[in-house]
Amino acid sequence: MSAWRALLVTAAAIAVATVLAVLSAENVLSWSGTPDWALQPSGRPFVVEVASVDARGAAARAGLRAGDHVDLRAISFEARVLLVASPVAHRPFELTVERAGAQHRVTVVADPHVTGWAGWIGNLVLLWMAAFAALIGWLRPDMREARLLSLVLSAYVTADALQFLVTPSALLDVLFAGLNWGGVLGGVTLALLVRFTELFATPLSRARRTVDGLAYAAAALLGLYGVAGAVSLATAWFDPVTLWFGTAAVGLICGAQILVLVSGGCAIGAARGVERQRVSWAMAAIGSLLAAEVLQLILTTAIRTVSMSLALGVVVNVLAVLAPIGLTYSVLSRRLLDIGFVINRAAVYSVVSITLVGTFMIVEWALGNWLASIGHVTSTAFNVALAVALGFSIRFVHERAEKMIDALFHRKHAYHVTHTDEREALEAEVRRLRDEVRSLRAAQPDAAPATNQTAAERVYEET
Repeated sequence: MSAWRALLVTAAAIAVATVLAVLSAENVLSWSGTPDWALQPSGRPFVVEVASVDARGAAARAGLRAGDHVDLRAISFEARVLLVASPVAHRPFELTVERAGAQHRVTVVADPHVTGWAGWIGNLVLLWMAAFAALIGWLRPDMREARLLSLVLSAYVTADALQFLVTPSALLDVLFAGLNWGGVLGGVTLALLVRFTELFATPLSRARRTVDGLAYAAAALLGLYGVAGAVSLATAWFDPVTLWFGTAAVGLICGAQILVLVSGGCAIGAARGVERQRVSWAMAAIGSLLAAEVLQLILTTAIRTVSMSLALGVVVNVLAVLAPIGLTYSVLSRRLLDIGFVINRAAVYSVVSITLVGTFMIVEWALGNWLASIGHVTSTAFNVALAVALGFSIRFVHERAEKMIDALFHRKHAYHVTHTDEREALEAEVRRLRDEVRSLRAAQPDAAPATNQTAAERVYEET
């Protein structure tokens, strides 16, 4: 195994392991707690304000109220981490809160967080992307484009998953906070993506070099910001509130991603022909994730409520499905990296059927409780209609899948057949010319230069 192949597959394996660790922490080990409160700056250094509290959550039961102020210097290191970064289920932590000029002590014990259907979708998307990174790294470790794309996908998956990984160790959780998407690995991912766009439409214009330089600088600042945020939370040597909840921090994270999107747009504008298709599809797939992250961060900062955070998490996880679908299509159909695949038709039908049934199950689950509240008859009618729609749609979807497979792979097959025919015709022509040269040499041995035969035979052998 080559060094590049080993590195790329190992990076993808780390990404997969991180996602599985998140799922285990939430559903098996019961480490992850539910953060049923939202925080915002209070306007005073080191003091955070409780912006919103879920009325049915653990914080409300403990006596925490919206408008309460907490001085992060007055609580322990573990309490700071549990309050700001990642609550651990069933792990009590004590807060000293300031309310109406008086101080109160409350003890919060976070409820366990179990992965919901939107979370499962988001994690399956991450696993899909990590598997794709491993496949690209295994098949094309010799291609610079493939190596960079594989590293981008692995780094993105690891960075995104680390945002949700909770352990019983406050020190580990702080470390993950410094490494995740808003920290070191986020900066690395963005820098790799900029480098990927620089492989297209070379040499770079002065405008592109300027934009890419700014994007690299923003990615480096993002990595430094993650380290500073982790250190401030762990030590309280300097104000962690500004770094974790301040507008400047949000601007830095969003600005870095926007600059990378601009860099990709410049590459698309400068590229031509097949190059433009390749960079367009790659940036459309990965860029959609960056745009969703930016939108989520802006809205959660503008509206700091628990319900807004939950709703945006659901929307982003559902929309994230488009990214790996677009990337898969670009590799298979648009020959993004010229990777050949052999697909079993029955396996494709099975995957399509499972996806379809899973989609109907999600729709039924999402609307079932609401319809049940309206009435039993309405809920029953909806379930019957959904079952009928599922039965009639499977055949239609299978037909569409068959056409898609034919369009993806029959066209490639025709491409190879066409070039095989052209090769055979060229070889026949070379053989004819060789025979003709030999005939001339035999008829006129003195006038037929030996170099003619040698050249003809060399062309024949080379083709």
